[in-house]
Amino acid sequence: MDKPIRAVILAAGKGLRMPDYDLPKVLYPIGGRPMIKYLLKTFEKIGIFSPIIVVGYKKELVMKELGKDYEYAVQDEQLGTAHAVLSAKDALASHSGLTFIAYGDMPFWSTKTLEGMIELKTQTGVVLVIASAEVGPDYAYGRIIRDKDKRVMEVVEEKDCTKEQLKIKETNGGLYLVDNTWLFEALQKIGTQNAKNEYYLPDLVAIAVSEERGVETYKVENPKEAIGVNDEKNIKAAEDALAEFGLNSND
Repeated sequence: MDKPIRAVILAAGKGLRMPDYDLPKVLYPIGGRPMIKYLLKTFEKIGIFSPIIVVGYKKELVMKELGKDYEYAVQDEQLGTAHAVLSAKDALASHSGLTFIAYGDMPFWSTKTLEGMIELKTQTGVVLVIASAEVGPDYAYGRIIRDKDKRVMEVVEEKDCTKEQLKIKETNGGLYLVDNTWLFEALQKIGTQNAKNEYYLPDLVAIAVSEERGVETYKVENPKEAIGVNDEKNIKAAEDALAEFGLNSND
C-alpha cells in the first residue's frame, strides 16, 4: 500500500452491564490487563502505532491509562457508533488512505484478520470490507443480509431484525476497513430510523451498496476473535479465550 493505514478505536462507552460500571468499559481488565491494550498491541504488530481513540465517559481515566502515544477524539454525547466515528473527522481530515474502525471492547482480532482484510480490499477495490463471524446466541450482533446471488446488501441490528432475519448465522463482526475519502461523506447520510434511535455505523454497508461502491466480507477463521465484552458472561468467555489465543498481560 502506498499510503499509511490509520485506525479509529471507539472507547467512549460506560459499560453499564459490567461488574464495575464506574470504570470506562475499555479499561475493564481481562487477564489482568485493560482489554483495549490487546487490540492496540495487535495494531502495532501490523505497523499502526498511533490509532485515534474516541473517548467519552470518564475520558481522563482512559487517556491517563493509555498515555500520550495516541491521538484522542472526544464524543461528548453518545448518539451511536456512527456518531462516534464522526468525532474523529478532524483527526483524519488529511488522510486519504484506508482506515480501520474497531471497538475497544473487542480485544481479540488477530494480525491475520487485519492483514486479510487489507489484502481483500486491495484485490477488490471496494470502499468497505467488514469482518464476519458466526458467534452464536450469546452475542446480539447484527445479521449480514445477502441477496439471492449471495451479494451483501445490508447489516440489520438484532433489535431491528425480523424473525426470519434472526435465523441468519452470519453476523457483523464489528471490524471495518474503509476508504477514508468516502467514509465521512457516507457517515453524513446515516439516520436514526432504528429501535434505539441511534446513528448506526453498520449502515455504511447499505449506503455503499446503494451507491454501487462495493462491500466485501472477510470471514474470520476463529469466531472467538469477534468476542465483545459487555457483561459478566462475556468476561468469562474472554478470560477463557486468552489461553486459546496464547495471550497474556504482557502481549
